[in-house]
Amino acid sequence: MVLVPLVYAATPQYVSDPTECPSEDAQFPGQKCSGGLNICGVDDSTGTEVTQCYDNSTISAPGSTTSSNTQYTASLGGGYIIDCYADVDAAAPYCDNNGSWLCNRDESCYTTQKRATTCTGAGAFTCGDCRSGYQDCTGDSTCEVQTNVTNYPTGANNNYGASCAAQCDTNYLDCDGGGEGAGDGCEILDGGSCGTNAVYDGCSAGAGNCVCSSGYNDCDASGADAGNGCEIQTGAACTTAQGATGTYNGCTCVPTKSYFQTGTESVYATSGSLLWGTQLGTGKLVSMSNADGEQFAVYNSGAVRIGTFTEGSGTGAGTLRWTGGDFQGYTGSAWVSFTAAASGLSQSVADGRYVQQQGDTMTGGLLIHSTNDTSVSIENGLLLEIAGTSSGWVLHAQDSITSSGTLVVEGNALFASTLTVGGVTYTFPTSDGTSSGKVLATDGNGNLSWTDAAGGTSFTAGRGLALSASVLTLNGSTLTLNGVTYTFPTSDGSSSGKILATDGAGNLSWTDAADPNAITQATADARYVMVQGDTMTGGLLINLGGSASASIDSSLALEVVGTMSGRILHAQDLLTSSGGLIAEGATTLNGTVTFGSTVTLNGVTYTFPTSDGSASGKVLKTNSAGQLSWSADIDTDTNTTYSAGQGLALNGTVFTLNSTLTGSSLDFTTVSGALVHAQDLLTSSGGLIVEGSAVFGSTLRLNGVTYTFPTSDGSA
Repeated sequence: MVLVPLVYAATPQYVSDPTECPSEDAQFPGQKCSGGLNICGVDDSTGTEVTQCYDNSTISAPGSTTSSNTQYTASLGGGYIIDCYADVDAAAPYCDNNGSWLCNRDESCYTTQKRATTCTGAGAFTCGDCRSGYQDCTGDSTCEVQTNVTNYPTGANNNYGASCAAQCDTNYLDCDGGGEGAGDGCEILDGGSCGTNAVYDGCSAGAGNCVCSSGYNDCDASGADAGNGCEIQTGAACTTAQGATGTYNGCTCVPTKSYFQTGTESVYATSGSLLWGTQLGTGKLVSMSNADGEQFAVYNSGAVRIGTFTEGSGTGAGTLRWTGGDFQGYTGSAWVSFTAAASGLSQSVADGRYVQQQGDTMTGGLLIHSTNDTSVSIENGLLLEIAGTSSGWVLHAQDSITSSGTLVVEGNALFASTLTVGGVTYTFPTSDGTSSGKVLATDGNGNLSWTDAAGGTSFTAGRGLALSASVLTLNGSTLTLNGVTYTFPTSDGSSSGKILATDGAGNLSWTDAADPNAITQATADARYVMVQGDTMTGGLLINLGGSASASIDSSLALEVVGTMSGRILHAQDLLTSSGGLIAEGATTLNGTVTFGSTVTLNGVTYTFPTSDGSASGKVLKTNSAGQLSWSADIDTDTNTTYSAGQGLALNGTVFTLNSTLTGSSLDFTTVSGALVHAQDLLTSSGGLIVEGSAVFGSTLRLNGVTYTFPTSDGSA
């Protein structure tokens, strides 16, 4: 059995002042922080809670702000706090949440103002932004509105939405567009009742869209929200017009299935056969008889037998009869034989089947085929098709005549003013031109008119040329002009401004343009300063911006607008600067140098006095703002000597401690070294920290009690 020590989490100890953390607590028996230290964190990584001691007076709250809605303790108000007994964090001090502390919410901010707490310091806070889900819609200190919950003050069935705007409550709609927060607000309840067995489903035309409830139907079309509403329920019992019982499927009363029986009408609605069966034997499928015998039969093969009917007229068109010698059908006005080959069809039947010679109309397409090939059929969408050649004195189409093949007009053709050629529609003038030589001109919209021909010259492209509209194109790269043959380049110039230049043999190439304002070298020598070895009269202005409007200052021989740099700058008589003079490298000044009162040395600007000191021995003193003045030298200690005391050595101006020190006592604030030796007694009024191994004699004094340890380890 393995015994596992139980570690109980200590009860938190929250404080806003870290120095209020105790030095000991009954939760941690036998542990106490000494030397003015406080508990700051608890380490339970070894299975035992071990308090960590720290000088909590050095712990400071974060300098930045943070927001919180968490209440760590109700005993403290808002602001930064720490838990003295917190689990140790990453580094000392172990109780400050890695320097972030804990931001404890203020109850008045949280409950009364509905705002988050903004921690600004230890135990200090302000009420910050509204809590999530709350808004301040009145501009005061309280976030009085709970989004999606608080009722809006105007309108109905609404609440506050984002940005303090009115919005409809859940399932409510503003169908009349009056505004969610105005008038009747959200007047329609989606899914609410609007008539008998009817509910609202969204909006329609500025009002609620009233529809039948699920499973109900408005079969009399009175309207879901009017009259008897949705009066029929799917699945409810009903009676057909024939008196059969059934149930509603939508607005249709579907009769219940029933068995066929003599003397009773069977009523049923189905998309399949009303009555069907399978004859597996050789007998008839159906046989119906009267007192005179069988009158109707369907044989096993599907052949139908009907009884003899000899009355003078049928009961209606479509009646079939067997006269005993002829099989006939009744058209509604006459009996027509289906067996007498010589009798043909009656005129009434023919009138309904064929097109008469004149004054007749027909439905469907008509195909006229000279070979009488019954396998030929008219193309879909055509009313009249002639498979062959059609000829006649006059062929008239009321709306349009088209030809999918070639249309040949061997005589004169007569057209109206509008004619479409190649997909372009032209409207011709209604009369001939007023005189000979007139030509047809278009306005770009297909309207043609007679006009005079533009000019009298026409052009034809000769050999090596192509003429397209008004553009003449040279085929190839060689052109002869006035007896001289030129060969042009095969591409355009590489940039704008290039010109064609000849090599004297007719070969042209793109080259830079010669400046039309160019001058001769002699003129340039007289006008400009040469690169070297030249003299000039007048002042020279060098302007970095190159502005032609800039001019040199009067009486100056050379002016540089910008920065002038060079390896050597030589002035024969005088080098002056109206601005600053910067020498970034080593500078040699031979002779007398004159400065103004202000000089910057090593980045520090000094202002010197305007005259020399009033007497010998005066020294320059500064006012710490760079202002120098002459003053008396008040340091008169010129003969003091210093010597090293006990345990010290003086090397120049540096005192050092001897390796061997004798005397009664030596006081250090902090001492550290590879070896610290006390001949008689080493004491410490503060804490003594030994980070490595410590070696003691056999006697050790702890908390006033002297213990003598054995000289060896236990034998087992």
